[in-house]
Order: sequence, then C-alpha cells, then structure tokens
Amino acid sequence: MLVPTDFSIFAQNALKVAFQLARKTEADITLLHVMPPLQKLLLAPEPITDNNGLEAILLTQVRKYAEKQLAETLQKQAYPAEKIHLLVQTGDIAPTIVQMARDIEADMIVMGTQGTRPLEEVWVGSNAEKVVRLAPCPVLTVRDHPQNFIMAKILFPTDLKKASPGAIIRLRAFQGLTDAHLHLLFINSRYGFLSQEEIERRKAHFVLEHHLDNYTFHSLAAWREESGILMMAQKLEVDMIALITHQRQGLYRFFLGSTAEEVVNHSQRPVLTLGASLPA
Repeated sequence: MLVPTDFSIFAQNALKVAFQLARKTEADITLLHVMPPLQKLLLAPEPITDNNGLEAILLTQVRKYAEKQLAETLQKQAYPAEKIHLLVQTGDIAPTIVQMARDIEADMIVMGTQGTRPLEEVWVGSNAEKVVRLAPCPVLTVRDHPQNFIMAKILFPTDLKKASPGAIIRLRAFQGLTDAHLHLLFINSRYGFLSQEEIERRKAHFVLEHHLDNYTFHSLAAWREESGILMMAQKLEVDMIALITHQRQGLYRFFLGSTAEEVVNHSQRPVLTLGASLPA
C-alpha cells in the first residue's frame, strides 16, 4: 500500500485510514514524500543545474524530518515497524507517485485531499486528480478522517452499462474486507431519462453479469449527477463512495459531465476510484 504524504493534517488523515486497512490485510505500508524540483521550490524561470549540492542537502534535511514524523506516527499506531517503509524522492509530485506505485507494484494508493480551493496546488486538487487518472492501481482519496473507518456501507454509482471486470473484481474484494453492504445508485438524469421498467431491466442484467450480492439498489432523478451522488451518500450515511475511472480519457464521465472529478473534490467521505483498465 502506497501512502503519499507531506505530513499535513490531510495526509495524516489518509495515513490513519491506511493503517486501518492494513490491519485487516497485514499489508506493508510505503510512505512516500516527494520534494518538488529546485526550480519549482525556488520559483526559478529555468531548470537549476549547478546548485552546489543544494538539492542533496535539502533531500537529506527532508528525509531527517520525514523520519522524525514517521517515528512520532509509529508511537501512536500499533503497527509493526518492519512493515512500514519510508521513501523520499525528488520530482513532479503526481508522476512520481504514479511511477512509484508501478515500481513497488502497489495494490492501492491512499492519499489525502483537501478538495478544490485556491492555492491548493501542491499536494491536493490537481495532483490528486492526476494520480487518480493515471494510477495503475485503485486509489482511495481521503478528505476527513472518519473516527472508525469500518466500511460497512459503500455507495457505488453506475450507469448500469457493462463495467470493467478488473474494476468490479477489486470492488467486490474491497467489499469483502468487512462484509460491506453495497448501495448501487443509478442517477436518472436529464440526459437520456429512462422509465422505471427499463431501469429495473438494466439493473437485473448488471447485477447478474457482475455477480453482485449483499446490495441494495437505488434510483434517483437528479438534475446534476454529482449532486445526486453526494446527497445519497449523506442520506444513506455510507462510509465510502466507489467510482470507476477511465484513465485514457481522464476521469471516467459515467454520464455527460465531469461527475467523478466533482465527487472526488467535494466528497467529505473517502472515495475509492477503480481504473477501467485494471486487469481482471
């Protein structure tokens, strides 16, 4: 499990959730801190090549700080120290996270997000979206820390069309970690409004095709898909929202808008994104 961190409160929230997940699977946790290139840190107009070892000095200091923060975290978390690894890298944040996930063959990335607000360019906002879009594995974005991340209820919005087998397999595996109840949600939007009879027909085929069980189906008429999803998440008091993404076209627009991006950016609950290209 890969957990990118800048040791902010948002990254700490994600790390707490990662620990809770890791305890269920006895997974290793790799903490990754990415230091942007000197050019970006110093706001230089051109790449800095002759820096008299400044980058190496900064990396050493950053690693010492990261190790100190990690030691303090381990004192608060009852988790074997030998199953936690610390990496400090230099580079552009999102591409470095994605590449590290490939290098260590991470099963999941768990990262904090603060949503989209002004001046949130470094670890949140666009970088979280890029990681979700490009990651080779599922990504769990965490905004606030749930007091007890038990995953008893998962909201899974769907257009009831054929979904990626690899993504569905991982969704079912995630559901099985705590025997979570799946809430399937179809948003009957202004784009291609369906009759209740047609919705039921598609739902029956979707559930049968993807071997889903332990679920409840909901259909909601809403003007904006993301608003309907967030409203149902609150109404049902779910622990997490799961979305399928399509990496080749950015976040998967499972209707006609930027629904998934809006949900990732504005959900107070953790959001699990599953790439449509994940192998079955």
